[in-house]
Amino acid sequence: MFLADGEAAFQEVFHVHLHVFPRFADGGFRVDAEWRVRERSELDVIATAVRGGLSHIRHGICGAGSS
Repeated sequence: MFLADGEAAFQEVFHVHLHVFPRFADGGFRVDAEWRVRERSELDVIATAVRGGLSHIRHGICGAGSS
């Protein structure tokens, strides 16, 4: 498990982030990230992309089977 929250995780709005990763002896898993504070404009661009992707998924699911 990997818990990332609070100031150490660069959160602006406090919330809990708990990740559960299955592990295997020969899996080679490691947490590697670019830990840096991001500019608001960069976060806004990323948020827009995520919203667009979620909207695409939601419309695909809701539109399935309808004519």
